[in-house]
Amino acid sequence: MKKRCISLLVALVMIAATSMTAFAAGFSDVDASFSWAKEAIDTLSEEGVINGYPDGTFAPSKNITKEEAVALFAKSLGANDRENAEILNFAKDTYSQLLENYTSYAKDNAAFLIHKGILTTGEISSFLATANKGQELKRYQAAVLIAKALGADYWLSDNPDYELNFKDKNDIPSDAMPYVYYAADKGIITGMTEDTFGPLGNVTRAQVAVMIYRILDSMDFEYISGTVTKIDINTISIKNSDGDARSYKVPADVYITVNGEEAKLDDLKEGMSIVITGSNGLLYSIDAIKIIPDETIYGAYKGKQTDSKSTTVKIADIESGDVTTYTLSADAAIKYEGKSATLSSFKSGDYVTLELKKGKIAVLSGEPKTVTIEGLILEGIEFSPDVTLKLRNNDDELLTYVVKSNAKLKRNSTTVDFSELAIGDEVDLELEYGVVSSVRAFGIDKNVSGTIEEITISKKTSYITVNTGKDVAQYAIARDVEVTVDGEAATLYDLRLGDYVEFSASSSTITKITVSSAITNTEVTGVVKLVNTTYGMIVLETTNAAGDVSEAQIFVKSTAKILDASDGRVKSVKDIKTGQKIMAAGAINTGIFEASSIMILVQQ
Repeated sequence: MKKRCISLLVALVMIAATSMTAFAAGFSDVDASFSWAKEAIDTLSEEGVINGYPDGTFAPSKNITKEEAVALFAKSLGANDRENAEILNFAKDTYSQLLENYTSYAKDNAAFLIHKGILTTGEISSFLATANKGQELKRYQAAVLIAKALGADYWLSDNPDYELNFKDKNDIPSDAMPYVYYAADKGIITGMTEDTFGPLGNVTRAQVAVMIYRILDSMDFEYISGTVTKIDINTISIKNSDGDARSYKVPADVYITVNGEEAKLDDLKEGMSIVITGSNGLLYSIDAIKIIPDETIYGAYKGKQTDSKSTTVKIADIESGDVTTYTLSADAAIKYEGKSATLSSFKSGDYVTLELKKGKIAVLSGEPKTVTIEGLILEGIEFSPDVTLKLRNNDDELLTYVVKSNAKLKRNSTTVDFSELAIGDEVDLELEYGVVSSVRAFGIDKNVSGTIEEITISKKTSYITVNTGKDVAQYAIARDVEVTVDGEAATLYDLRLGDYVEFSASSSTITKITVSSAITNTEVTGVVKLVNTTYGMIVLETTNAAGDVSEAQIFVKSTAKILDASDGRVKSVKDIKTGQKIMAAGAINTGIFEASSIMILVQQ
C-alpha cells in the first residue's frame, strides 16, 4: 500500500507541539565525543521525544534493539499522543489477533506502525518474536523504517530507477536497497564514510536521535484532529475535541486514507475521526478512521437537556415507548435528513439513529417520522424472514428496506400483493420510522424479440440476456413465467443459447416466452478467423457498409456444397483455411446460421 510521509510525520510534529514531560537537556554522558549528536539529543529530550535515564545519563553509545526500535519509532510518530488515541485503538483492535501470540511491551506500538505502513504484517515476527526482539537494529533496517516514514514506497513507485554508489552496497539486502538509497538521498541517514554505508553496523541511541531530529528539522507541519461533520464537493468540515467547527478546501492531489487504506474524498463520511495535516498553510493529507460503533440505537426523539457539563437527549423505543437518556459526546457528528445540523433541527417524534462509542453518542442522525422516497428501481424482493425490498436510487446506490406487515401496495393504480411486483419497476416508498408503510410501483408492459445470449437459472431469480439487434439487455424471469417452444408448453430448461425468442415483459421482468423455429434465408461474406472441422463450424470476421467489424458464427450443414472459385473444384470443410475470404449462403434457424452453400473467393 502506498504511503506518503505527511500522514505519518504529522505525529512527529504533534509530539513537539504537545510537549511531553521531558528530562532536562545536558546529559552528563553526552560529552565532546558526541558533539555531532548533542543538539539533536538536547532538543528531542526537551520535547519529550527521547528520554534519558533517572541518573541524568542518556547512554548515547548504547545499541537499540529491534523491540526498542518499534517502540521508539511508534512513539516518535505519535502512537502515545492523546490526539492519536482513536488511530491507536483502531490499530490495536485490527491487529490484535496477529499480535496476541507475541510477548512484548511494544505490541501496541507495532500495531500503530502497521497501520501507518511502516511495518508489514509479515515483518512483525522479525522484530518481536522472542528470538529476534533482543537483536540490535542494523543500519539498513533503520534506513528502511525511516524511508517508509518519509513516503519512499509512494516515491519509488514512480521512480524505480536509482543508483546506489556505496562500495559496500552488496552487503545490503536487495529488498532494502531502494530504502537505503531514499533515506540517504534525503540526508536523514548518512554513510559511515563518503563511499561506505555500513549497513550491518548497529544503531545507537545517539544516531537515532540525530535521525529523528533531521526529520523534524526538515518539516514544518501543523495538524488538526477531530470528527467529520460535513462533506460538500471539495470541502470538508470538522469539529475538534473542543467543539470548535472548521472547514477546509481539499485540493485534488491531497493524499487520503480511511482506516489506513488509500481512499478518495467521497469515501469520507460524517462521524469519521480524522487527522488533517497542513504544510505552510496548505492542506497536505487526511488520515481518517471510520467509527465502528459499540452499539446502534433506533428510536423516536423526545427532547434534549443541556447543562454546564454535557448535553443529553431522550430517545423512546418505537415498540414499547420506554424513554432512555443518552449523553452526546463533545465532538459528536449531528445530521438531519443527511445534512449537517444541530439539535435545534430535531422535533419530538422524529426518527433517530444513535451510534454509541464508549457509552456516548458519536453520531446522531435524524429524519421526520414519515419520509417519502421517489424514483427508486426495484432490483429484488426477499420474503423471509420479513418482506424486504432491494432498490437502486439515482446515485446507483443499492438500498434495502423492510416492509411492514400491513403495508399498502399498489402497482399502476391497482392494489396487488408483492409477488406481482416486477424487477425494473419504478417505485415510490413511504417510510414510517424507517420501515416501509406504503409502496407505489409503476411498470410498463412491452414485447421484445431477439436472440438468447445468456441464461441464468437460480432458486431466487432467474435471468435471460437477449440481443435484440439494437442492444443487449438482461431481463429477470417471473416465477410463474409461461414458456412455449414451437407451440408446445415447455420450461426454462428447454431454452438454448442462440434461440430466437419473442417475449412479453413487465418493466424488466419476463412473464411469457415464445420460441419458434422461424427460418430466415440470408448470406454473409467475410474472412475466416476459425475453422472447427469436428463440429463443422466457421467463425467469420465481417465488415458492414459503415465499416463496423464483427464476428459471425456459421454451422455448415452436412449436405452443404463448398466450391473454390479459383479452380471451380468442390471442396470440404477441411479445405477451408483461416485468412481465406468466403461467402456463405443459408438460413437462420432459431437464431443459428446454417450454411447450405459456401464459395471460397479468389483473393485480390
